[in-house]
Amino acid sequence: IGSFSVASGVNSVAVGGGAGLFNLFPTEASGDYSTAIGGAAWASGFNSTAVGNFSTAAGDDSLALGSDATATAEGSVALGQGSEADRANSVSVGSVGNERQITNVAAGELSADSTDAVNGGQLAETNTRVDGVEDRLGDVEDVAANAISYDDDNRSTLTFDGEDGTRLTNLANGSISAGSTDAVTGGQVYGGLQSAADALGGGAAVTAFGTISAPTYAIQGGNYYSVGDAFGALDAEISGLKQQVGTLDAAVNSANAGKADMSVATAATAEEASATDSNARRATSATAGTEVAAGGDETAATGTAEQRSAAATTGAAAQDGIASAQAEAPVEGADTGARSTGVQGTPTAASAGRERVSDTTSVTASATQAAGDLPASGGVTMAQVEAASAEARAYADTTATQAVTSANTYTDQRFAAFNDTFESFKGDVDRRFYDTDRRIDRQGAMGAAMLNMATSAAGIRTQNRVGVGVGFQGGESALSLGYQRAISERATVTFGGALSGDEKSVGVGAGFGW
Repeated sequence: IGSFSVASGVNSVAVGGGAGLFNLFPTEASGDYSTAIGGAAWASGFNSTAVGNFSTAAGDDSLALGSDATATAEGSVALGQGSEADRANSVSVGSVGNERQITNVAAGELSADSTDAVNGGQLAETNTRVDGVEDRLGDVEDVAANAISYDDDNRSTLTFDGEDGTRLTNLANGSISAGSTDAVTGGQVYGGLQSAADALGGGAAVTAFGTISAPTYAIQGGNYYSVGDAFGALDAEISGLKQQVGTLDAAVNSANAGKADMSVATAATAEEASATDSNARRATSATAGTEVAAGGDETAATGTAEQRSAAATTGAAAQDGIASAQAEAPVEGADTGARSTGVQGTPTAASAGRERVSDTTSVTASATQAAGDLPASGGVTMAQVEAASAEARAYADTTATQAVTSANTYTDQRFAAFNDTFESFKGDVDRRFYDTDRRIDRQGAMGAAMLNMATSAAGIRTQNRVGVGVGFQGGESALSLGYQRAISERATVTFGGALSGDEKSVGVGAGFGW
């Protein structure tokens, strides 16, 4: 329709006249089922439509709407003056350097399979959420930089990265038992060390460095600074006591052996003694064994009787032994009622009438042996010697036995207390480590559960998704539950939490694609 309009295609329509000098640009619909409307409009593509002066629809199923609009690609649409659509199945509302805005666009549906256009308001909301996610990602990166992670995939080792080491604080007291794997606090370690120090005694104490200061044991005037040294000193003292007891026992045995050799001197060879002149000669026999002295001024002699070369004091109260020279000398003015002492052998007793003592007169034991209690200068009976020996031996044996028994009892008590304290401390440490291992296993199980929850939710192509995950590690199990929302085809936000026994954790994540 119109001058210089040409509809050469099958079922084509051309409406409008030619344009340009000599009508060099006719309105032409050369494509089958094409439509060209407007001066110099040209529709050459199959089922194409060109509307507007100098509009061109060259692509199959293309549409050019507006003067100078051009749609050259298959299924393309060019809207508005000068618009160019050169990509297949695209819509263009302008051209390079002549872009246009599309306004008053209703909010499109946001879903995994939505093909609606999204307006600026929706994008603004998305941008706001993206900005929030970016901030959170920044926080997550900061946390990740200071996070603690396992050294390997087996999750068997954790290494802290403190320059001077890392201190764990605010820990709860762990369980102290044979199977415990709990971490032990400093207070619990201090309590164990204090118990050990109390068991050691001797002023031992816990130092600020977590050690026990050396004790001080006072034994027989000496100080010892270790258990070994103290027991060594105690052993030496007990050995010395045993040696002294042995020496005393040997002395008693020697005294008992010597009593059999004790004999009483006789006066068989003594010369006569008168009131004014008496000669005292040596006794026919002397004590051959061990002498036993009783009384303040008596002298004990072992072996042969004691001899004194110095002149002895004579008289009624004299206690000195008589030397050989004095034995030959007469005793002037001696009273026959006085008692001679200090003479070797057994002295004789003179009668009150100053009788002569003949050579054959024997001096009996009853003249010199004391019965019962002994005076300071009297003799002793054999029964008294035996009684004294038995009492000395019994006292020595009892004292030594008591000393050894007391030392052994004290040693056994100390070692028993120390062993009980150490076993209790060992059990406490073992239980702490056992509980720590279980806690690490629960943490690992929660991590595995969170991972499986997130990956399960990510595989769903809907806008709202819920995922559940289960994890296991070292005999411990954990359950994780999470929610994921697709903000668009290229962005998702995920919230999740996991629990295992008394352990719980929560997390948030975001994903982007392009």
